[in-house]
Amino acid sequence: MISSQEDKIISDFLHSIGPWRDYVVIGGGFALFIYKLYLSDQKLKNPPVGTRDIDSLLPRKIPDISKKNI
Repeated sequence: MISSQEDKIISDFLHSIGPWRDYVVIGGGFALFIYKLYLSDQKLKNPPVGTRDIDSLLPRKIPDISKKNI
């Protein structure tokens, strides 16, 4: 089951990056939580291990798709 706190953190982060969401890769400790919450078999009871911050990785150049800054 998805924790509402973790789901809100992920949702807020994805909303905050707006039009750049197709160019941002989530890495670090929170990537494990995303994998566990959304991509893995929920019947498995082993929780992910890692930090709870979100590291975002960006390519050196991203398209000019918005007037806003990242």
